[in-house]
Amino acid sequence: MVKKGDIDTAILALPFPCDGLLQMEFWQEDFYWITLKDDKNTQQKIASKEEIKQSKLLLLKDGHCLRDNILEVCKLSETAPSNTLGATSLNTLIQMVLGKLGTTLIPEMALDPLIAQNPLLNAIHIDEPGPHRRIAFVIRPNYTRMTSIEALMELCETALQESAK
Repeated sequence: MVKKGDIDTAILALPFPCDGLLQMEFWQEDFYWITLKDDKNTQQKIASKEEIKQSKLLLLKDGHCLRDNILEVCKLSETAPSNTLGATSLNTLIQMVLGKLGTTLIPEMALDPLIAQNPLLNAIHIDEPGPHRRIAFVIRPNYTRMTSIEALMELCETALQESAK
């Protein structure tokens, strides 16, 4: 839609095929492994990809870019292991963890809205070189209102920094 001029910009998680478009990265973040507090990993501050691979991992359904990011970070095969379940939203994944169906991974920007208010959940940082996910505005090279995009990028970055505190 950006290429065709239907919309001026899009916010995407990279890498994403954006041939012919400018990518203006404004945020980087890591993933966190979400488990129940009574899980055997409760005291951990850092999780390895091997531990995550051995858990019953709950992911978003095929075709979602966040699923692809997670599979890449954890070095899981392109086809998710047979011990995974899929969902259509991060909220659903959190509810599935609360229902004791498994564990999941979420990006740092989702920590506060999804788990901060739930004392039953534990967030464990993934011990893999980061950042695990990069976020960018994507625009056409001939877009004439660059100052508007720069202002939006600054607003988004400020909001994300505030939520990360």
